Amino acid sequence: MKTIISLILLCTFLSLPTRAEVFVWNAPQGDLSLSFPDHWLRQAQLNPAQDLVISHPQFVDSAHCVLEREGRTDPLINATTILDQMHNRGSLNASIIEHRDNIAFAGRSATMTHIGYTQSFFGQAVPMKAVQYTTRLNGDQISLRCASQEGRFDAHMPLFAGVAASVRSRLGSTPFPNGYYRNFLGEHVYLYQDKGRRAVSRY
Repeated sequence: MKTIISLILLCTFLSLPTRAEVFVWNAPQGDLSLSFPDHWLRQAQLNPAQDLVISHPQFVDSAHCVLEREGRTDPLINATTILDQMHNRGSLNASIIEHRDNIAFAGRSATMTHIGYTQSFFGQAVPMKAVQYTTRLNGDQISLRCASQEGRFDAHMPLFAGVAASVRSRLGSTPFPNGYYRNFLGEHVYLYQDKGRRAVSRY
């Protein structure tokens, strides 16, 4: 009898669904996707510009990530632009720690910015640090900003970098009505020899 019960318990245990390691999220617009740890929580967006807000389940170290999109016409994504955006979000004492151009994000050319600032949580001012990846997609400025309490930022940065690396973009349309084809014949002159080296063809 004990053997039967043990077999039933073993079968029940083996039949339990395996816990996934990541959750894959797709933007409603169909142009972006990313993945994040499945134990992290998806939060309510605080404004229409936010596509996705995720956080540590217990909000440990105030760790969270925000994916935002804004329709912007200015062509430059520089440190001053990002600093202005932080001030407009109500972040206090915001300052740029580091800014890099020409990095890869979402399969596109982008910028990466490390930011220090102070945020109020439950009436208490908390020193924070964030990394923000910013690019352009279909006329929108897309930014992924991941942050945590300043003293614990380095511990969370590998996870933040993993979330950023998972972001994929899908170009929904092309400005060329019939697609884009390179004019190879107009670019270079190519010379080909046959196997016997008897003749040269010019293309």
